[in-house]
Amino acid sequence: EIASCLVGSEMCIRDSDESVAEMGSSLEAEIAPQVIALEDRTITLTGTVQAQYTQWQELMQKIYTQERGAL
Repeated sequence: EIASCLVGSEMCIRDSDESVAEMGSSLEAEIAPQVIALEDRTITLTGTVQAQYTQWQELMQKIYTQERGAL
């Protein structure tokens, strides 16, 4: 019974490692450019998932700073 539990745990850890690796590679995947229409301009996010997320964060920071002032 203990042996089967240990084998099950090892399989669970292996599956978890594979899931983490898959998530990491998905962040590096290229996706279609995303076009964002703002009141005064249009922004196009390009590159990988991670690159587009970074561009989005920078855009949100600029908008916040313009509307509220520097942090």
